[in-house]
Amino acid sequence: MTKQLIAVLLLAVPCATFAQRDSIRAREAYLEGMAAMHEKKTSVAIDAFDRATKLDPRSEYFVWLGHAHTRDISTASFIRQPIVARRIRAAYDKAVELDSTNVDAAEARVEYYANAPGIVGGGMDKARAEAARLKKLHSERGDIALGFIEEREGRLDAAEGMYKAAIQAAPDSATRVIGESRLRNLQRKMKTGK
Repeated sequence: MTKQLIAVLLLAVPCATFAQRDSIRAREAYLEGMAAMHEKKTSVAIDAFDRATKLDPRSEYFVWLGHAHTRDISTASFIRQPIVARRIRAAYDKAVELDSTNVDAAEARVEYYANAPGIVGGGMDKARAEAARLKKLHSERGDIALGFIEEREGRLDAAEGMYKAAIQAAPDSATRVIGESRLRNLQRKMKTGK
């Protein structure tokens, strides 16, 4: 072996070790963020997820950073809300950019687009497009997302039908739980008018 090749190999080994260390530290930060979310310590969660994304930019970490910012927006002042909204969108967009097959990231973007005003990148047309993309990734979760859009637009009977169909066809219990939760909330809304 040449001296140059040996030098390159000697440099590569520490780099791999640093990358593994960063990955471990990122996972620790992610778990810290999850615990903070559970304890409703939003700012701690945001800091932890932000650290995780910087140490090891994974789609999952960006989804949870977006979720933490979403929780933060509910208590943000009127002036701060657009700033937080842009952070939410940036986190979900980055999650999809890193892994376009991440179903949770697609669902999060559907909800963001459906709930956010156009001035911060929301809109029902974007929500529908993302739900259609989600449907290609996971048919039943896509149907639940489309049902959510129907619900947001006031077509409650259509939403109820979509939720029921998704629950019936759900291949896994997680999808069924999501669909059943949406359906219960919708039926409560239909019953009380709220």
